[in-house]
Amino acid sequence: AASTWMSILELRRKIGVERGIAVIDCIAGDQKVLDALGAAKALFDIEGDAPPDVLARLSKAAGGHIRANGYSYRKKINLELARIRRVRDLQMRGVALVGTAIAAALISTFNYLYSVADGVEPWWLPPAVVLGVLCVLLPAAAVLVYLHLLHKRKSAGSRLGGGLGHGA
Repeated sequence: AASTWMSILELRRKIGVERGIAVIDCIAGDQKVLDALGAAKALFDIEGDAPPDVLARLSKAAGGHIRANGYSYRKKINLELARIRRVRDLQMRGVALVGTAIAAALISTFNYLYSVADGVEPWWLPPAVVLGVLCVLLPAAAVLVYLHLLHKRKSAGSRLGGGLGHGA
């Protein structure tokens, strides 16, 4: 049990997800958990079974922290996953919108070229094609820029103090 807890704390250096780091920081910020892990680490290399009082202390401190705050951690992580799914969904919609705009532009361009080759050349078609493409691409670009700036602002906010508020 102690090796699992120590592995979790050592894993912090390898985690690149801000919410995961915040959860581990909250766990590591609890002095009772650190005291219990210190006692367990001191007895880590002993031969045989660990003393029952150390195991009880570890279970009470570390396990108690998770029992007390686990729901909050799970709730925050699920909220973060929902946000990630939402951003991914909006990105996919943006890509689909841009793809549709490109397809519409190509269809209208080839339609125009066909009408020119056929001898019917309306004067208003080239400006209408350009205007149509701009009406589709500009809002799509605005949405993508907005999503990028929103993601940038949220990630900067979570780095500056978006912790979970437990532990310390």
